[in-house]
Amino acid sequence: MRPTMSPLRLEGMGLKATFRMAAFAIPIALVACGPTSRAQWVSQGPNSSPFFATLYEENYNSGESLIYSVRFEKKESGPAGGWFVKKELDEDSERPQKPTLVWTSPRDLTVIIHTARIDGHVVQHFVNQAGNDGSLTFEYRADGLEQ
Repeated sequence: MRPTMSPLRLEGMGLKATFRMAAFAIPIALVACGPTSRAQWVSQGPNSSPFFATLYEENYNSGESLIYSVRFEKKESGPAGGWFVKKELDEDSERPQKPTLVWTSPRDLTVIIHTARIDGHVVQHFVNQAGNDGSLTFEYRADGLEQ
């Protein structure tokens, strides 16, 4: 006969086994925690561009790990409306250097990501009927820079 779970105890197992299982289950719930701190930087596109970007940094485990993400946003109050996209940046180390935001035109943003071993780039174009297009380029530089 196979033991089944009940809300109060495991049937077919003694009180010690039930307590042991409960004692091991509690630390697992405590491990999943959010960031210990957050920071953000805003970058406006050049020449009164309708685009801006926000770089986010989330610090985990008292500075042992950093995760960066970027939000690329089009401000628009007209009938076309605005839009945004938020991307978490791929890294290959626990303490990456802060990425750099470089506007290559009023509508195009390049995010330079310093890595240890990843090299290359990815371009994402955004086009809509009103001509409010822009692009977001993720440039990975395998230069080994860390904080």
